Amino acid sequence: MALVYAAVARKARSQGTALAPTAAFVAGYVLVWTLFSAAATLAQWWLERAALLFGSGALANMGVIAALARRGEIVLHDELSHSSILDGCRLSGAEVMPYLRGMMHDFIEAGAKKD
Repeated sequence: MALVYAAVARKARSQGTALAPTAAFVAGYVLVWTLFSAAATLAQWWLERAALLFGSGALANMGVIAALARRGEIVLHDELSHSSILDGCRLSGAEVMPYLRGMMHDFIEAGAKKD
C-alpha cells in the first residue's frame, strides 16, 4: 500500500498536480478496509456457535438428512447409496424408496407410485 502511494505521489509531483486527492483516496481505502475487517471478525466471532461440525462424512449424511426430511415425506435414493444416507432417512422417519442407478424411468416410476 505504501509503495502504491509513493508511486502515485511521484507521478503527481512530476505532473505538478495536488497530492490531496490521492491522500483522500488512500485514507478512504484504508477506512473501508478497516471497517470490512472489523465486520468480518465480528461475524466470525458471533457465528462461531452456529457452525455444524461433523466428525466424518457418514455422520454428516445422517445428521443433515435426519434434520431435513420428516415423517410422512418420501426420500428417493439411488439403490447403491451409502448406508449412512439410508440411516439418515430412517432416523428422520421419512419413507425410503430406492430406484435403479442410471434409470430415469425407474426414478419417475418410484416417485409416481406414491401419488
